[in-house]
Amino acid sequence: MALAERLRCLRNFQPTTSSARAREDAENADKAAYEDAVSTYAALDGDGLREAALGLLRERAAS
Repeated sequence: MALAERLRCLRNFQPTTSSARAREDAENADKAAYEDAVSTYAALDGDGLREAALGLLRERAAS
């Protein structure tokens, strides 16, 4: 969620979840991890954000 917000992919996750609800769920699941992710992604430029997104996709594909 933090990466999606930083990349400005702020669409509603229809039909069940708005981006505000997804953010709230992320904070409720592990607020410290969410805040750490927000901080980490805030420090990245466009190239860094793309690399972070690709890295997460690679991790997901490998599992």
